[in-house]
Amino acid sequence: MNAGKNRLLRLKRLERIRDIARIEALERAATAELHFARQVELARRSDELAQAFAQRWEAQSGNDLRDLRSFHAGLEGLSRSISRDSDQARVSADHHRIDAAAASRKRDLVSEQLSVALRRQTKARASKQLSENPQLARSLNNS
Repeated sequence: MNAGKNRLLRLKRLERIRDIARIEALERAATAELHFARQVELARRSDELAQAFAQRWEAQSGNDLRDLRSFHAGLEGLSRSISRDSDQARVSADHHRIDAAAASRKRDLVSEQLSVALRRQTKARASKQLSENPQLARSLNNS
C-alpha cells in the first residue's frame, strides 16, 4: 500500500506543479493579449494621424510644403513600423494562448490520473475490508 500512497502523493504534487504552470501560462497569455490590444490601438491611431496629415497641403512656402511632406513620410513610416509590431504582438499572443491551452491540458491529464488512482485505492480498500470480513461480504451478496 505504500507504493500506492507514494504514487498518490507524487500525483498530488505534480497536480499542484501543473496548476502553477497553468496559472503562469494564463498570466503570460493575458499579458500578451493586452500588449496586442495596445499595439492594435496604437496602429489605428497612427494610421488616422498619417491620413489626417496626408490631407493637409496648406503651406505658405515651398519649405513649409517640403517640411509637411517630410513629416507625413515620417508618420507613414512610423505607422508601418507600428503595424509590423502589432503583427508580431498578435503572433506572440497566439503562441501564449496555445501554451496556456497546453498547460491546462497537462493539468487536466494529471487530475484525471489522480482521480483514477484515488478510485483504485478506494476500490482496493473496500475489497480488502470485504475479504477481511466474510460476514459483511455475505450480507452484501444476499441483499
